[in-house]
Amino acid sequence: MRDSFTLALIAASIVTCWSAVAGAQPLRAVVVVYNDARIPSTILDPAKNVSTSLFSQAGIELEWFQGSEITGNIAAYPRLRIRIVSKANQGAMQFPSRPLGFIASKHSGLAYILEHQVIEVARGYGIPESIVLATAISHELGHLLLPATNHTPTGLMRNPFRQVDLIDMRHNRLRFTPAQAAQLRAAVISLRRQLLVSK
Repeated sequence: MRDSFTLALIAASIVTCWSAVAGAQPLRAVVVVYNDARIPSTILDPAKNVSTSLFSQAGIELEWFQGSEITGNIAAYPRLRIRIVSKANQGAMQFPSRPLGFIASKHSGLAYILEHQVIEVARGYGIPESIVLATAISHELGHLLLPATNHTPTGLMRNPFRQVDLIDMRHNRLRFTPAQAAQLRAAVISLRRQLLVSK
């Protein structure tokens, strides 16, 4: 507990210092969604809105793009990718633990969401698909940014999600812990610094 608190304080200090250097610009990350499963916008858009709210609570603004439809000057912002796959285009990928999603590798910047698992969990628990999808997307984006890939006993980085967790998500009670929020901000700052240095 003390280590987590210390890490959160260090991350918060980094955020404060970097904000001063960067002119107090809001922290921003770009999320590119490849909707291979063709999830309808009536489900995907609310899911993105929920995820945007979760990250905003953590001090990070998300800007969303569909596939290759990327516009504007986003080169200076960290870019994360989400690929939503159906059972048909899942290919040879097999997962005994039946996750909602997974990351390809820690440094790939790419996470996969398994549409059929989202649907199955939503139907089994009686939770809207958009809420389950938002949970999966936010969780995997967390994995892409947080320094540790392990899960936590509670909060948005737990695994597996129980029905009560998804009910909490529906009522805006499931979120990143303060320590995780600080780590997320520190990660975005670090990635942005790398992008600015490489220009």
